[in-house]
Amino acid sequence: MHREVTVPVSTTQTSPFVIRQLGLVDYESTFAAMQAFTAAR
Repeated sequence: MHREVTVPVSTTQTSPFVIRQLGLVDYESTFAAMQAFTAAR
């Protein structure tokens, strides 16, 4: 089961913070996705 929670980070920030509960997922593909996300910031 995948769940998603959206939480405002602060009252001045317009983009919400999204927390996703993914359950069991492949480590290598998840780590690669995190690295790509960080590199794109």
